[in-house]
Amino acid sequence: MVVAVDGGVGAVSERLRPMVEGGPQGPWWEELLGWLTGSGNGDIDGDGSAAILTTVLETDAGPAVVEWTAVPLPDNTVALFGRDVTIETRLRDALADSRQRFRDLVDISSDFAWETGPDGRFAYVSPEGAMGYPAEALVGEPLERLLGEAGELSRSLFEARRAVNRAELWLHRSNGEEACVVAWARPLVDENGAWRGARGLCRDVTEVRRRDAALARAHNRDRLLAHIVRALRDEIDPERMLGQAASAIANALGAEGCALYRGEATSGFRRVTEFRSDAAPSAPFGEPALLDAARRAEAPWPADSATAIGLAVATRGRSVVNGVVAIWRSPARGDWDEDDRDLLDAVADQIGVAFLHVAYLERLRAQAERDGLTGLLNRRAMMGYLAPAFAGGAEGVLLYVDIDHFKAANDAHGHQSGDAALSALTGILGAVVGEGDLCGRFGGDEFVLWLPGADRRKGEGVARALVEKGRALGEFSAGPDRPVGLSVGVAPCRAGSGEPLDRAIERADRAMYRAKAAGRGGDLAGAWFTLVPEAAA
Repeated sequence: MVVAVDGGVGAVSERLRPMVEGGPQGPWWEELLGWLTGSGNGDIDGDGSAAILTTVLETDAGPAVVEWTAVPLPDNTVALFGRDVTIETRLRDALADSRQRFRDLVDISSDFAWETGPDGRFAYVSPEGAMGYPAEALVGEPLERLLGEAGELSRSLFEARRAVNRAELWLHRSNGEEACVVAWARPLVDENGAWRGARGLCRDVTEVRRRDAALARAHNRDRLLAHIVRALRDEIDPERMLGQAASAIANALGAEGCALYRGEATSGFRRVTEFRSDAAPSAPFGEPALLDAARRAEAPWPADSATAIGLAVATRGRSVVNGVVAIWRSPARGDWDEDDRDLLDAVADQIGVAFLHVAYLERLRAQAERDGLTGLLNRRAMMGYLAPAFAGGAEGVLLYVDIDHFKAANDAHGHQSGDAALSALTGILGAVVGEGDLCGRFGGDEFVLWLPGADRRKGEGVARALVEKGRALGEFSAGPDRPVGLSVGVAPCRAGSGEPLDRAIERADRAMYRAKAAGRGGDLAGAWFTLVPEAAA
């Protein structure tokens, strides 16, 4: 298109003709004329050099960007050549916008971008800096500023020869702490394909990894604790329950030994079970030390020796110290860490509850096995303890004890007096039985003693002592003609005789009745009589 200085239009190309028919108009034309009339300012020189202007035209297909080139002609007109640069302009704008978007995202993100050169130094670090360093403190510095003593894997990422995605490595912060980062990297090459460095992004995931590690430890702790709780829950017998718990605790904590103690911090503990592996060293703490530490400790406390490292913690039931859990292993297996302490602390809570459960079961057993008035074993419990001994052919002596004229005394003085007589007899029995002997109330005024390992002579000595001490019960008598005393039947049992328990009790009972018959014919209350197996046959 040829345009005169005054805006007149001369020759027009076919493509441009539809836009200028009827006279060109619109912002693009006004802008173009303003540019042409400003030629005196040097935009279009009279020496024939070209000038370029870009305008936007409204077309049926939408806005079009046209680049105009103006060439002055000798007749004081200008030849305008228009070129559609819409696509180029949009591509250029999109590229600029993309670059700005990238810069903005890098600036506001927690990631940091970097670029390294072939000399192993940082050529660029995003404006916010990295790992606590400002950007200017890293640019030009060697990679070791961030890598520290990191291995070849970390260095190879910052000198990437190929694309790297989501690599995890550790860097040094400016305060000396280590930071875990996830990194992406791409190599940089020149036009000849020669390596010129690398660039990439690093994302600080230290806190994420710490949370993940904490969750993993908590999950592992819960899993191990659940295993220990199952060991406590799946066993009914208290002794076996605590034994399995000690084994489970040792295995869960990597210990070679585990001991459980029950008791009170004010009175002392007793060891109720212990687990040891084949190669377990001796425990590094004694029971007095455990007692003293449990009185004061609020958390697991260590105890070490030359051959073992130990860890112990007090257990609590209803907020009161009721025991101790102690574990140990050889020093070669490493010291206890914080996870071990946390798990042992959690285990102690469960063992404290288990000790309460055991104490409750013991009370129930005592109530089920003991006579309510005398506190002695009842008939059912006594038979339960004697049955295994007789099944194995045990040796010992059975004594069957009966109170003479007890019913008459009860009728004369009342049941309270009778209960007092039974309580007094309980004291007499306690004075004559030894450690390991069994004593039970079979019902009413009848009692049975079992002296394991005793011979006939010892049994008769105990019977004689009972009869003599039993004369103190005379104060409960209904009258001089019905004195309260003891009749004792003695039934020695030979080892391996095969005599059933019920036969032995029957023999002791018959011996007691013979003693009762003999005693009532004498001047003094009470008597004893021995009936050996041959005489009973």
